[in-house]
Amino acid sequence: MNTTRQRNEDQYVMPVEASRRGAHRARVSPLLGALPVVAVAVVVVGVVLLAWTLFGGSGGGGTTTAEPAGGVSSAAQPGGQSSAPKPASTKSPSAAQSEPSQEPTKETPSTPASTVDKSLEIVVRNSTSTGGLARGAASKLTAKGWTINGTPDNYRPTIPTTVFYAEDSQKASALAVAKVLSIDLVKQDADMAAKGITVVLGSDYKR
Repeated sequence: MNTTRQRNEDQYVMPVEASRRGAHRARVSPLLGALPVVAVAVVVVGVVLLAWTLFGGSGGGGTTTAEPAGGVSSAAQPGGQSSAPKPASTKSPSAAQSEPSQEPTKETPSTPASTVDKSLEIVVRNSTSTGGLARGAASKLTAKGWTINGTPDNYRPTIPTTVFYAEDSQKASALAVAKVLSIDLVKQDADMAAKGITVVLGSDYKR
């Protein structure tokens, strides 16, 4: 009898583990449940950042504004006008300051050059044995407005064809006479040209 009763009671006795199922089950921590979601979000963010670095950072999809030289950006002015950076001056401060300080060049007065004076008397002499040589030269000078002093005569000894003048102020006149007669040699000699300008014709004179 007792054995039969004990069996019946054992049918209604449940194990401790089985009695904890259902409403009395241990709850799982919320943090552990959110870990998969967080992991997926981290992976997605990493993929987005990598894609932006490879494609978006190289300027393929965005528009960049070039910054003008010198680090000055051009901003739009009111009224739709844009201001561009003004070019820097190429003049250095030292050059700009030195320009106004330039002093005018002082000209040194030069010695007045001698002028041709056809009022000077010309003496023509022939140091060769060729007759009429002095007269021919005197005629050329007279035709150019020169005054012949006296009659052309002879001179001894024979010397190269030369035009002599006495003073520095007569040099221009002596050169002018030499040009008329095609004479290359011109000398200053007061003894030979006491009366102004003296022309001595030598064997090298060409009529």
